Amino acid sequence: MVCSKCGSENQSGKFCTKCGAPLAESEVAATTFAQQATTQAAPSANAEILEKGKHVSKQYFSYFVNALKHPASFSNQIDSRSMVNGIITIVLATLFLSLTVYSLAKEIADALMEAVGFFGIGDFDEPSFGSMFLKPFFLILIYFVFLNAVIFGALKLNKVQVSFQDVIARFGTYLVVPTVLFLFIYLSALLGLGVGFTAFIVSLAGASIYISIALTISSYKAAGKIDNYLVILLAFAVIVIVNSLILNAYVDKIVEALEAFGSFF
Repeated sequence: MVCSKCGSENQSGKFCTKCGAPLAESEVAATTFAQQATTQAAPSANAEILEKGKHVSKQYFSYFVNALKHPASFSNQIDSRSMVNGIITIVLATLFLSLTVYSLAKEIADALMEAVGFFGIGDFDEPSFGSMFLKPFFLILIYFVFLNAVIFGALKLNKVQVSFQDVIARFGTYLVVPTVLFLFIYLSALLGLGVGFTAFIVSLAGASIYISIALTISSYKAAGKIDNYLVILLAFAVIVIVNSLILNAYVDKIVEALEAFGSFF
């Protein structure tokens, strides 16, 4: 409240802290009311956020179930209005893949540490949580953004009137089935369900990604003269080239790591 005599600002009280003049009752009442309103507003805001969170969760669950039951027919109806749901699905897919990488990397690191300790050949630092989970998480997320960009580029090549938000929403919806398979891959690696079963799920998940890309592209009506088959083939070619570059980079790193480990002996 502002003192009517000297004009200084006062947080509370009946007298001005600067000049000592009594503050008007209306000023005190106004300040008290403002403080009470602020105090009551905080729980109200928290309740509103919680309510919105519940609404989004229910809405996403319904969306997820529909996309799982009717992957193609439901996904083909999706546009930019469901972009948030598409983003959530992409993040979930990234999370499950990152957890799988973390689980496998930790097993390998533990085995190497045990071997180093057994042979007494020196120190071996266990990889950090950041290198085993956070780094793969962001790299996989970037890869999904790249896939969206390839789909968007393929559609634009065929003169389809579509926004990047539309692509994220629709491709994210098609990713619901692969996301469930990614969860199975993680559980298989975590529970040790066997190499054969894990390899089967991995192959199925990989195929489902390419199917999702093809169906996303073919779900839009092309205005260009290029046949959708050729557009999809071109998109796959770009993805395969990038995948090969990524694979070569990781193989080189694995070879370097094995050579470094062999130098202990």
